Amino acid sequence: MLKSHIEYILAKQKAKVLPPKVEIVCVDDGSKDKTWQIICEWSKKYPECKEGVVVRGLRQKINAGKGAAVKYGSLFSRGEYILMVDADGATDVKEIEKVYKIVSDVSKKSGKGLGITIGSRNAGQENVERKGIRKLLNTCMHMLVHFVLGFAYQDTQCGFKIFSRDAAKRIFPTQH
Repeated sequence: MLKSHIEYILAKQKAKVLPPKVEIVCVDDGSKDKTWQIICEWSKKYPECKEGVVVRGLRQKINAGKGAAVKYGSLFSRGEYILMVDADGATDVKEIEKVYKIVSDVSKKSGKGLGITIGSRNAGQENVERKGIRKLLNTCMHMLVHFVLGFAYQDTQCGFKIFSRDAAKRIFPTQH
């Protein structure tokens, strides 16, 4: 997954569609397998540079969950935009270009640099095959989020979101 994302990003940088420098922050959420070693290998292959792709690793000593890993990665990221992608490769890498364009347009229009784009696994649902219980749980989660929080988003739990730096500061505050 990381290999295909880096290849895609480099090609889009060459075409001047993505920024000249993209930082990938991989967060090991207290795994017991070889995840950390793999992250370190990729970090050595793509070290700090002025242009291109940089891979950085962060490690949480204990598993604190997806939300904590996203916050941790966001707080240590350095880019103008922060894209969150689950490592399972569930989202096509080609979607990066689309969400980057949308969030950059939204953050400019806000006048405050605030922009968020949330991917959805429910878009084009006719192509998504899910078992009955998965469909039921997905529908229940959507209804719960809609009624409790008032969000009209179809898939708030999708592991593909992009935030402007200013939006991320509000979402993941460092002080209470």
